[in-house]
Amino acid sequence: MRLGFYLRYILLLAFVSFAGGASAEDHAFENEESRADSLKNILKTQSLTENQKMAVYRNITQIYAAFDPDSVMVYARKAIALAQKQKDYVTLCGLYNHIGAAYFFKNN
Repeated sequence: MRLGFYLRYILLLAFVSFAGGASAEDHAFENEESRADSLKNILKTQSLTENQKMAVYRNITQIYAAFDPDSVMVYARKAIALAQKQKDYVTLCGLYNHIGAAYFFKNN
């Protein structure tokens, strides 16, 4: 319990420390958002195998992990459905880890 408090406190301090560089950080997030949009466009326009779709969903999840926990949960769940079909347990572990981190950062 106390470890969670200290971790949140450290993250808050780090956030406040770096708040001065928010404009550069915002620009970085815009670049990440455009990368995610490009991957979503691939899903819409290309004919992909289930394995390729799973990889694209996993990549989108990793991109959103830095700044959008709600999107992490959406795309991780799509990738999880495909990973379960393929019995890809290594990918499942990573995806569940992303979902857990997203819940942590949402304070749920």
